[in-house]
Amino acid sequence: MRLQSEARQLVHCDDTAGHYLKLLMDAVFGWKQFKNEVVWHYQTSSGKPRSHFIRNTDKLLFYTREHEATFNIVREPWPETTLRKWQKDAKGIYRTNNGKRFYINPNGKRVDNLWSITLSSRSRERTGYPTQKPLALLERIIQASSNEGDMVFDPFCGCATTLVMADRLNRGWAGIDLSPLAIKLVNDRVADDRGHLWGGANALDTPPVRTDTETLPNYRTHRHRLYGEQEGNCAGCETHFPFRVMDVDHMLPQSRGGTDHPDNLQLLCSGCNRSKGNRTMAEWRASA
Repeated sequence: MRLQSEARQLVHCDDTAGHYLKLLMDAVFGWKQFKNEVVWHYQTSSGKPRSHFIRNTDKLLFYTREHEATFNIVREPWPETTLRKWQKDAKGIYRTNNGKRFYINPNGKRVDNLWSITLSSRSRERTGYPTQKPLALLERIIQASSNEGDMVFDPFCGCATTLVMADRLNRGWAGIDLSPLAIKLVNDRVADDRGHLWGGANALDTPPVRTDTETLPNYRTHRHRLYGEQEGNCAGCETHFPFRVMDVDHMLPQSRGGTDHPDNLQLLCSGCNRSKGNRTMAEWRASA
C-alpha cells in the first residue's frame, strides 16, 4: 500500500521488501525527507515455524516532499497499569509513592513508532479481502498526516479501507485498483457509512472508471503457476500434495463478488476446498 496526503508519503511493506524500499525512497525523495519507520504489530499470524520467529509485524515508511509538512500529534489512552501505579491529588497532579509529581495529559499519551493494532478474524469489519487493513490503522495515519479538507490518495486501494476512513475524517479522497471488486467495495462500504447521503447502494453501479475484466487472463487455468508459488503446499492445511489433487480456489468466493484476479486465487487440496465451501478464508479458519 502507498498512501499520499498532501506533501506526506507513506509506504507499507513487510520485512522481505522494507530494506530495499527504504533505499529506493531515499533516492526518490532524499534521505533527509525520511521521518519515521513505524512498526505495525498486528498479532494475527499463527503457525509454528521451525526455522524463524513468528512474523507479526509490518513496516510503515514515512516521507515528506517538503521540509514543512503536516504532522498532527496523535494520542492514545494511558495504560490502566500506569494510572493504577500513580495517585491523583485534588489538583489533578499524579504522584508516585516516593512523592515525585507527574502531569498526565487527560487526552492520553503520545503515540510512539510501535503500533499494536489488530483486525480480528471474527471482526464485523472484515470484508473477506485478502490484504485488508484495520480501519484503526488508517485512522491513525490519516489523522497524523493530514487535516480536514486535504486530499488522500491510495493508488492500491483494495477493499477501500483508506477511502472509507478518509471519508469519515472529512478528507477528499481518490483511489485506484486493478480489481473491479475494489470498485464495488468502495461503493458498498462508503454507502454503509453515509447512508442516503451517498445516494443509496446503487450510486456507483456505473462508475466512470475502466473495468475491462475481459482483458484479464483466466487464472483458473494457471494451476502450474500457483503450484510453483505455493511450493506444492495446500494454502489451507499446508500439507504438500501432488499437482493432480490440488484445486484452484477463490479466497473471496465468486458468489460473493470475488474475481479471477491473481490476488484472489490460491491452491487448496480437494479436502480443504470442499470444507471451505462458500466461505472466505477468515470465516473458514474461524470455524475450524
